[in-house]
Amino acid sequence: MKSIGNKNWWFLTLNGILFIILGLFIIFNPKGFLEGLMRFFGIIVLIAGVALAVIGGISTEKHPRNWILILTGILDAVLGILIIAFPKTTFQIIMRLIGIWAVLVGIYQVFHLTFRTGEISDKSFYLISSLFAIILGCLLIFIPLPAGIAVVIIIGLCSLIAGILMTIVSFRIRKEGAGQAGQD
Repeated sequence: MKSIGNKNWWFLTLNGILFIILGLFIIFNPKGFLEGLMRFFGIIVLIAGVALAVIGGISTEKHPRNWILILTGILDAVLGILIIAFPKTTFQIIMRLIGIWAVLVGIYQVFHLTFRTGEISDKSFYLISSLFAIILGCLLIFIPLPAGIAVVIIIGLCSLIAGILMTIVSFRIRKEGAGQAGQD
């Protein structure tokens, strides 16, 4: 008797092919991928802002203080438009914020390692992790676009590898299903 997985091996193949295509697109066009991703994010923020403003406008009769919803919606919509209009700048700002966060986490870990030496069993791993966070954070702060593109290319490689593995597994499932069909 065939299982559901054996019947639908082609779906896993299709997913694998889509992951391969996505991975190749990201690897060979990381800036285009980033720009599209940021614009997509801007569209989501814009739609959410318009929806919030409309909801606030509709319900002002029941709740007079809903002007806050309207104002927030308008600000969100403006932010969405800015993100759509300036995706590269938005990406750099986001990368710098992540960089600041990573540096702060790394510094905290170094201080934690320094003042709480008895509580940490593997100090060398903790120190390497702290320094890696600080270095990565500095890269994101000072060269956000190249560092971000490197991260995106790594994501593309992961997508490519996942797609290849999915496709291989799907053909193995197909082969196993064909073998089971001969036994039934």
